[in-house]
Amino acid sequence: MSEIAAASWVLGDSLADTFRALHDLSIPLIELSTGAEPPNPDLRDPDQLEWVAALGAQFGIGCHAVHTEFRFNWDLASPDPTTRTFSVEANKTIVRAAARLGARHVILHPGQELTPDEPVPAQLQRSLDSLRELGPVARETGVLLAVENLPPGYVGSSLSDMRELLEALDPTVFGFCCDTGHAAISGEGPAAFVRAFAPRLLGLHFHDNGGQDDHLFPGRGRIAWEDFFAALREIDYTLPITVEALPPSDLPLAQAAVIMQQCATRLTPPVLPPRPEARG
Repeated sequence: MSEIAAASWVLGDSLADTFRALHDLSIPLIELSTGAEPPNPDLRDPDQLEWVAALGAQFGIGCHAVHTEFRFNWDLASPDPTTRTFSVEANKTIVRAAARLGARHVILHPGQELTPDEPVPAQLQRSLDSLRELGPVARETGVLLAVENLPPGYVGSSLSDMRELLEALDPTVFGFCCDTGHAAISGEGPAAFVRAFAPRLLGLHFHDNGGQDDHLFPGRGRIAWEDFFAALREIDYTLPITVEALPPSDLPLAQAAVIMQQCATRLTPPVLPPRPEARG
């Protein structure tokens, strides 16, 4: 049996309102994305970090994980040494912030879009070198580091790429975050990633899609969920499942929350009511 966490960006533009909504919906955990755009706080800023910690205490919401920034110049596999150095140092600060918030792990993208006309192994090696630099601060703080699989065209999108990274990283510090939508559009499917990396699995990003990375609410896309949940049951999955999708506009928020909670507690696919018929 598992429980639900919600990504900090899925319930509105105000982080305070998000914490309040999670409290009202009896969702006990949040995965905080850090960044420059609302509602994501910049957890490198000590004042914002303490504000987020106070929100969690006020509403009784635990920080399941922190997701580091994944746009702009945060690129652990960048061919530019200055960008890579910035990314490593910024992520070190986020790991320390995650420890302050009581997060179990920090989720990292292994890189950005693949560099054209450069062999993939060279890009994976840069990612690996950067990730290894984060190991000491993770050991110091006790925060684990979860490497997330990305969509096609990005560093770390395939089973083979993720295997190459994870097998070269210390398993006492580094694990895996399975993103269901990314795995689906890779063509290999989320169940395959769960089964391949079960011993290293630290968390899940739960969202659907229609063939591209559009983060649809689970059950409103094309992903066949039966094999994925069968894989979770096979490995006796008990860690939280993070919903990374906006609630559907035709479904009351409380009902959407119950459906997600049932997925987590039963480890069974989402069962959504039919969409309302369009009226002409």
